[in-house]
Amino acid sequence: MKAIPEHIIEAINVLRKHNYQNRAILCNINNEYFSLGNEEVNEAFKLLNMYFITWDDEGFDTLVRYLYQMEGQN
Repeated sequence: MKAIPEHIIEAINVLRKHNYQNRAILCNINNEYFSLGNEEVNEAFKLLNMYFITWDDEGFDTLVRYLYQMEGQN
């Protein structure tokens, strides 16, 4: 799995802090409006969207692997 930059990991941690589970992160990752009621959450999703949403599925697949690998370590 390709290395994920620290600022992206921090964005994921922000979402975890706001009680976003894997499914909620994945469901909101390609949201074009990012109006989720909290600026910190909105910015985290914008970062994830810019990093993981690509023309192919590689970025999204990387996010899925990272989230579920992270969950298995807890």
